[in-house]
Amino acid sequence: MMDAVALALGVRGLLGPSAVVAVVVTALLLWVLHRRALRGRFVPRPAPRVSDPTLLRVAAIVLVIMLALLVSGLAPWMPTTLGALVLIAVFAWRSPRRLSLDRALAAGPVRCGVVPGAHGRARTGESPMPCCGPRLTA
Repeated sequence: MMDAVALALGVRGLLGPSAVVAVVVTALLLWVLHRRALRGRFVPRPAPRVSDPTLLRVAAIVLVIMLALLVSGLAPWMPTTLGALVLIAVFAWRSPRRLSLDRALAAGPVRCGVVPGAHGRARTGESPMPCCGPRLTA
């Protein structure tokens, strides 16, 4: 245990000064290159109005829980599917007009590179996502 602590302190002693120098040099370079833009006062824009604070809070809670479940060792599809289902249910309850089946159905084919064609048939092309690969004609 003491060897690990000594090693950590030794590494910090070796890398610490160079890290401080890197941060200071970067800050100085940014200041020199952008000093005209840095004059004056920064006036932050007002925060955007949230149309549904409850929906925002629920989405934030789902995000925090989903991230905790993602690092817990579960298969990633489990927490993401659960989070998506919870958010769909909350959207359906809070603002059903914003949740449409047309949007949900359109998102899948666009994501995988299938584009609706003439006469109800589908044309396919290269997928915009490299993981999907080329698509076959339907």
